[in-house]
Amino acid sequence: MLLDLGLDEPFGASMAFVEGMIRNLNAGRPDDPIAEVSFVRSRDYWVVKNAFVSQADVLHVMAHGDAGAEIWAGPCFSSGDGKTDFRLFDLEADVEDSGYGIHAHAVIADACSTGTSKWKSPLRNMLEHDICYIGTSRPITWHDSTVYCSGFYSALFRKKGRGVSRLAQALDAHERASEAYSVITGIACPFKATVLTPSRWAKAYVVDRPTPVR
Repeated sequence: MLLDLGLDEPFGASMAFVEGMIRNLNAGRPDDPIAEVSFVRSRDYWVVKNAFVSQADVLHVMAHGDAGAEIWAGPCFSSGDGKTDFRLFDLEADVEDSGYGIHAHAVIADACSTGTSKWKSPLRNMLEHDICYIGTSRPITWHDSTVYCSGFYSALFRKKGRGVSRLAQALDAHERASEAYSVITGIACPFKATVLTPSRWAKAYVVDRPTPVR
């Protein structure tokens, strides 16, 4: 699930690149695709909320990141023109009402400085199960995203096999992408991965939907 919340031309171009790269993996496999892509860009809150809780291996969100200067505001994804933002606290409240949370096995918060505890805490209240959370340790550029994501998706769909969990696949893909980023750019990769576990509240109230059998 590719979710573009930046909503302006640069974000759209970057997401289109990622979408095209993933679709290229299916070349020559019309009846047995390696990966299926859903690409959503919208200002409608309920469309975004449904994308967050959709059944997908990877939830990749691209936007501006704001950790929120005030405690009540909290972290949010925002559009390039500043007219739209999606607060994690609002999404968290709707998960509480419905009981359906984040089902993806990996979440890429492809925005500036999303690797802090301010981002991770509300996400833990929305989890159906353990996930690989990939956030950033600093402000990032389009080049950072392109280099990292190229390596991540190439590695993710290469490493498949019996007995390998989707969480393990995502963590392995991150390690490979991080190493490739450092080799290509000569600097440390700003994308950092961690395993997020559901909070005590999420374990009690969020429904853990079974993963569809493919």
